[in-house]
Amino acid sequence: RLIRINYLLAEGGREVELYSIVRKGMLQSIQVEADQDEIVLLEECKYDEDSYNIGFYCIKEFMNPEGDFEVTGIPTEYYNYDEECRCCTGNLVIKFFSRPMAFEELLEWERNRQIKLKRDKEKILQSYFSQKIEWNKEMVNWVKEYGSNSLKNLSITTSQADILYVYERVQRELPGFEIIPNEWLEYKVVNAEISNIPNAKTIEAEIQKYRKQGYNATIKNLIDDTEDKMISAILIKNYLERYTLMKRIGEFVKLN
Repeated sequence: RLIRINYLLAEGGREVELYSIVRKGMLQSIQVEADQDEIVLLEECKYDEDSYNIGFYCIKEFMNPEGDFEVTGIPTEYYNYDEECRCCTGNLVIKFFSRPMAFEELLEWERNRQIKLKRDKEKILQSYFSQKIEWNKEMVNWVKEYGSNSLKNLSITTSQADILYVYERVQRELPGFEIIPNEWLEYKVVNAEISNIPNAKTIEAEIQKYRKQGYNATIKNLIDDTEDKMISAILIKNYLERYTLMKRIGEFVKLN
């Protein structure tokens, strides 16, 4: 069967994460005869009925060989399992080849990509389900001794049970802390000097207490959007090997 293979060419070759602008001349196309096994391998790269993109993804309506257009990456490795989407996640990469490629070379590159993703997925899922079993065991034991009636009445296999379990455990073990999304910190942490904190000695003693208990406790400056001001807070990372906790310790005051 006659098909068209599209790939990207750039001097020196490179890999770009997430997205990139493709300039005129970077898009290369070759027509080849492919057998059924090769077409099956290329199914993930399908662009339209008889056209396949190797090393990048582009919405059909946007792809224009006569001018600039935007492309996005394809997965080249997995490193995590997302419980919400129930799928593996990883790096999205756009591949620019350094020289004109033959069909067999492009096919080999795609084959190796898929083999690596399959191996990554098997390894990640094995690790995830192993950790999930241990998580459920620990949760069952904790809920049996300390959990509320509401928590005890939930099935441990539900995400609602996970959320309530963590909430109740934080309230019992670390009162005053709240659970915050890890990605939230990327936009809220301020790299400013921490100084003149009210009750600094008391706060430092509290942090040392948490560290002696095995918690990864630090003090950070954050932007509080609700009041549009900077505050200081104690952060505990990797609580139960998953969560970040925060305890506000008052308004941040910086010395001039």
